[in-house]
Amino acid sequence: MTNSLDHSLNISPAKPLFRPKALLFDHDGVLVASEPLHWQAWAELFRSIGLFYDEPHLRAMVGKPAPDILRSMFKKQKPELPHTDEELLALATKKNGFYLDLMPTQLKIYDGVNECLDWAKTNSIKLCVVSNARRRELRAALESLKIDHFFDEILSREELAKPKPDPMAYLTGAAVLQVNPSECYAIEDSPTGLESALLGGVPCIGLETNFSFDQLNSPIPGKSHLKPNAIYKNFRDFFESLRLTDGK
Repeated sequence: MTNSLDHSLNISPAKPLFRPKALLFDHDGVLVASEPLHWQAWAELFRSIGLFYDEPHLRAMVGKPAPDILRSMFKKQKPELPHTDEELLALATKKNGFYLDLMPTQLKIYDGVNECLDWAKTNSIKLCVVSNARRRELRAALESLKIDHFFDEILSREELAKPKPDPMAYLTGAAVLQVNPSECYAIEDSPTGLESALLGGVPCIGLETNFSFDQLNSPIPGKSHLKPNAIYKNFRDFFESLRLTDGK
C-alpha cells in the first residue's frame, strides 16, 4: 500500500465492499468537519471552569460522550474535585451551547457526502445517523446543512440505551431500520465507534479524518483480529468505491 492511493484501498482483498441494505453513519468526523468547532467549544468551557486546554488528550478521546471526556479531564487535572453525573452533564450541555453558537457560520460538510446520500436513496439503501452527540446538537447540524431529510432515522445519545463503544449503539441503528446487522455498513472515524460496530458484528468502514490507519486498523486493545472491512483516507474515496458495488 505504498502507491498514490496510500491506504485508500480495502484492507483485505478477501473482503471486497458489498452493496449494503443500510448505511449507519457516525456524525462528527464522518459527515461533517466539526472537530475544529468542538476544540473551540472545549477551550471556552475549560477557560470558564479553570481547566487547562489539553488538545492531545481531547483528540485521543474523540468519539466518546462529553461527560466521559470531562470526567477524564478532571481526573487528570483536578482529581481532588468530586463531580456528580448531573454536574458533568450540565457542563457538557454548556459546552454544546458554545458549539451551537459557532455552528451556523463555521460547520462544513465533507466532500462527497451529499452525493453519497442522494445515490443511496436512489438505490433504496436505508440511512441512519448513529451518534454519541446530544439530540439538539445533532439535529441542529443536520438541519443547518440541509441533509436531515435524507435519513430514515437519526439516533442521538438520548435515543441510545448505551453509547459507543457499546455494541448496542450500532445494533440499535440496524434494528430501527429493520435490516440485518450483517447487511449494513457502519461508517466511522474513531476506534471508539469501530469498536461498537465490530463487537456488534456490523461490517464497518474507517475514515482517516481524526486517527491514523494503524489506530483504525486495530481499534480494540487485545482483539487484533477484529478489524474494519476497509479504511479510506476520506469520505470521497469511500463513496467512489461504494458506488462501484453490484446492486443485484
